[in-house]
Amino acid sequence: MSFKWRHVETSFVEFEFADNKRFDMLVAVFDALRAAKKSDSFPSDQYWFAFFDEEALAHFWWPTEQEILEWEQHWKATPVRQRFTDLGLQRPWLFGAMLDAIRDGEYELVTCAQLSDSRGRLEFVPYGWPYGGAGCMKALIEAFGLKAIGALMYVIVWRFDMIPEHVAEFEKQYGPSGVWAQLFSKSTGYLGTQLFRDTDRPHQYVTFDYWESEAAFQEFKDKFGAEYKAIDSTFERLTLAETRLGTFSSTIDHT
Repeated sequence: MSFKWRHVETSFVEFEFADNKRFDMLVAVFDALRAAKKSDSFPSDQYWFAFFDEEALAHFWWPTEQEILEWEQHWKATPVRQRFTDLGLQRPWLFGAMLDAIRDGEYELVTCAQLSDSRGRLEFVPYGWPYGGAGCMKALIEAFGLKAIGALMYVIVWRFDMIPEHVAEFEKQYGPSGVWAQLFSKSTGYLGTQLFRDTDRPHQYVTFDYWESEAAFQEFKDKFGAEYKAIDSTFERLTLAETRLGTFSSTIDHT
């Protein structure tokens, strides 16, 4: 199945630091990566070594051929459902893999800026969902000894089975400029809405509502709950069924 795509607002990873020199090193490589992503050519790994000292490079995994072979054997022997939770398979990022993930990520790097004496933020704008995740950015941040403490976003996903004659009105009201988005926009924690249409089942839609955090959404519900219920009651006539598929967070590991 395929879907129509809508724009997503700025996302970020925040981090703590105690050494301004290490922070400046992160900013330098971030600025270079941002420029490289915008260009027609992305430099090889060798180019990027100049931005990392030995301490930073030590944060990555530099396996021997034997270590790679042993890891692959462990991977293949592990049941599929356990591969991403098995501690024996977890390794630091490969240096080249981190660079490739940043190069290929479906997002624009925006800025890496200091928020306070000990806190900073790396901002990016996803072009789509999924955009590749923030894991590579966490690896970049932590390579310089900084501590990543959180990444946006909190996402609420709904599926709607439409009454055919109400499709046009549904797209208008549930899209990124519709009545729901207008209500959500009363909260500073709201980031945007995407509307997807299943081309194999043209009367089935999925919405993605993006928030800075679960707390931001709950604060919105506490403040505008009555308006939320009124809109929901008004437009339930447009659908045959509504299913909340789940809530998802890109918040990164704080350990």
